[in-house]
Amino acid sequence: SFPTRRSSDLRFIALSRNLLKRWKGKFNYGDSVRISGAGNKDGTYKVVDTMNKRFKNRIDFLETVGTKKYKYNNVKLTKV
Repeated sequence: SFPTRRSSDLRFIALSRNLLKRWKGKFNYGDSVRISGAGNKDGTYKVVDTMNKRFKNRIDFLETVGTKKYKYNNVKLTKV
């Protein structure tokens, strides 16, 4: 049998369009970014997706189904 992998362990994020180079932002798909100011979510993540165009200046963490909802303000993103 294969070990069960939690989605949260993959450390993938989606960014709002205004943060992606394709829409004149600073980050590309595949970039590794360091997140700070997000409590226990601080760390290095890989940009793998785009959020709906209605969102601006947002990060969406890929989480395992059933993870309790949370929100952080004033989070800082830095390209690694």
